[in-house]
Amino acid sequence: MILDYQSGQQVLVRQLSGDLYECRGLLEDTLFSAEVVLRIGVPGFDIREADFTIKRCFAPPPENLKENFPKLIGVRAGQGLTRIVKGLIGGPEGSSRLAQLVLDTAEGLILSFTTIPLRAAMSGSGIPNPDPDEIRLNPRIMDIEHIRIMGEQNPRLKDSCIAFRLD
Repeated sequence: MILDYQSGQQVLVRQLSGDLYECRGLLEDTLFSAEVVLRIGVPGFDIREADFTIKRCFAPPPENLKENFPKLIGVRAGQGLTRIVKGLIGGPEGSSRLAQLVLDTAEGLILSFTTIPLRAAMSGSGIPNPDPDEIRLNPRIMDIEHIRIMGEQNPRLKDSCIAFRLD
């Protein structure tokens, strides 16, 4: 028997206006395909719109997701979000995969604002930045070894979001 399983995930962040960002999380694997769209306002990091689409799911998605997802509106994408999302979207009556995608999607905006301090932390840790323009923070600049170094210096980062997941 040959097991054929593929998985990919990405988070895209774009600025819609001066204070509104669209964060789009996509998860695609052999058994599950979903997209989460969050519109988040700054400087408060409040979720102003929240929507999801499950394109493919091995088991039928829970019905309560349709009524619980709008309850994310007004929630701050910051401290406490994990508990709220796991309670509303995840848990025994929800979808843990969709809940993780919501968290990764919200984290995308936070990461987009922290690239400059993260780059400075990398530099202060002796991690070289091969991008001469220093405008990007991507796998060319921050590969798995860089993540391991940062994880050793701050263990709370490991598995904290899509950027620091080492699986």
